[in-house]
Amino acid sequence: MKTVLPMMALAATASAGTMSLDIAKAPASSASTQARRHARYLAARDKTQTVALPSLGDEYIAQVSIGTPAQNVQVQIDTGSSDFFVIAEGTEFCEDPSNKCGPGYDIDKSNTATKVNSTDISGIVLFNTTFADKTGVSGPFIKEDIVIGDIKVKQQIMGYGTTTSTNLGIMGLAFDALESTDDGVSNITYPSFLDNLVTQGVINKRFFSLFLNSLQANKGSLLFGGVDTERYYDSLVKLPVYPDPDTGMIGGWVVKLDAVSATGIDLPPLANNTLVTLDSGTTDTLLPAAQAEPIFDYLGAIGFKGSTSAFDGKFADCVHTKDNVTFTFELGGTKFYMPISNFVIDQYTDKEQAALKADLGSATKNWSRVCSVGFEAAGDDGLLFGDSFLRALYVVHDVDNQMVGLAQANLQSTKTNVIEISKTDGIPDNKGSPVPTQVVQTGQDGTPKQSGDKSGAQSSVHVRTTTLFLATILAVLNVL
Repeated sequence: MKTVLPMMALAATASAGTMSLDIAKAPASSASTQARRHARYLAARDKTQTVALPSLGDEYIAQVSIGTPAQNVQVQIDTGSSDFFVIAEGTEFCEDPSNKCGPGYDIDKSNTATKVNSTDISGIVLFNTTFADKTGVSGPFIKEDIVIGDIKVKQQIMGYGTTTSTNLGIMGLAFDALESTDDGVSNITYPSFLDNLVTQGVINKRFFSLFLNSLQANKGSLLFGGVDTERYYDSLVKLPVYPDPDTGMIGGWVVKLDAVSATGIDLPPLANNTLVTLDSGTTDTLLPAAQAEPIFDYLGAIGFKGSTSAFDGKFADCVHTKDNVTFTFELGGTKFYMPISNFVIDQYTDKEQAALKADLGSATKNWSRVCSVGFEAAGDDGLLFGDSFLRALYVVHDVDNQMVGLAQANLQSTKTNVIEISKTDGIPDNKGSPVPTQVVQTGQDGTPKQSGDKSGAQSSVHVRTTTLFLATILAVLNVL
């Protein structure tokens, strides 16, 4: 099988309390969960259109080891789903090199793997999940060990994808109600990866923080059991998680959006009680059509002719990346600032540019370059705020208290100051540095640091921490 992103473990140290996992940014292919679910899904385009784009946004992936002896696999970090699953070695889908699958897992090579029995998940023994475009993954549920550095989570229930039409496994970090076993009626769930981190003593409570880092950076971090005050500015704004309007259950990270505005673009007010789902498994930011359309008009954004896909993305002239436009999102009475360059993204090679311009037609004749647009008008999936939004924020997820903490991400600091969260703690009041004036005025946080250097950790870091430098990008396959 062909790996999406070759990775190498660099170093690992471990002790109880928190666990920090480096996550690497990689281009999403049309076969990946990121592209398939909410980003530039091209399958429904007119059959006469032949352009194939290797990068349809970005996805954030981590390398973990499964089984004994260890088999290294890659999983997408997804706060919009709840299952943990891996793709089996040698699936028909992944034997096709064009699908660019990550390394697979072979159950027959592990001496710690077992299939679930009839009592593990109330009689459910088969894993099956289907996505918005009818692609999916199926196979047996298994119990297997997961190793991250020196941390071992024993006998985690996970899906073993023997039949798949996606190229990566997933580490789902939403609430248990979104597990594939919960049909909304029976309420059957199983202990999630996050549940087992607590019950097996790795962290104190179901609590994690996500830092995707800037668009230019190659990696971010996922911290279980704590917050890092060096990764955000000012205070964490605490927001309650809302139930799904349709099911009445808390499943995703749903919060209330107060307002959205943009300098130089006239956006109408939001409807009352506008709810959005924070989802790291989504590339774009899905706004109501009333707010999205004025942005598209300003950009002169266009899509593929004849497309009927609900997830079809927009494209614009890259000249707009330098526009003096700052988007302001207000949540919990606090404003968060993002530059237009977060949403107008120059990501295609010269060869891809030529194919795109030919496919999009004469409207691009005078464009400098073709950029992808990180906004979409929401369809039936509702308002999903994905990576184009989340990169500007530090996002804290408190499962037990059903709360989210948001702060403007500090893209400049190369230090760490990890605060461990105890069993009885909620989202802490610890502050980061003040928000720079430049961020307020432009949304830009200076020149983002690339190193991810954590050697400058301060003496105030709590001692019960785990730091795992698990991933570095050796190469990104650029395949048309």
